[in-house]
Parts: sequence; C-alpha cells; structure tokens
Amino acid sequence: MSQGSDGAEAEFRGRLARISEALGLSVSTFFGASSDPTTAHDLEDEAEAYLLRLVASYLREAEPEARCRFAASVEALLQADSQ
Repeated sequence: MSQGSDGAEAEFRGRLARISEALGLSVSTFFGASSDPTTAHDLEDEAEAYLLRLVASYLREAEPEARCRFAASVEALLQADSQ
C-alpha cells in the first residue's frame, strides 16, 4: 500500500471515530461487526438500522480515498446540524 493510501486510511479512521462518537455508536457498527445492528446496539428505528447496514456495505467496498471523502461529508453534516 502506498504512503498516500496509508494517510487516507488514517484520516478515514479518525473521522469515522469522531462520527461514531457523535452518533453514540461503536465504530464496528459501520463495518458490520454484527450481522444485526438492531440487536447489537438496541437501535429502535428500523430505518436507522437499514441505513447503518447500507453504510457498512459501502465502507467494505470503497477505496480508502472514497471512504475518507464519505467520512468528511458525514462529519460536515453533523457539524452543520449541531450549529
């Protein structure tokens, strides 16, 4: 893996950690650590559980740079929403 990919991966991990903290979820939620996030995290909203599964699926397949851009976009949305 190249130096650039390593940097993007590290940036992605940091952003994902901040996003998971803001949402009150474990980072593993986004990687499908459990086959059923509603059981693992007591998610009551079925739409939220579906969205988390969708994001987890995307994150498993995306290139490091794409994951980094995605995390930055979600982080920006969270920051805008909190202001």
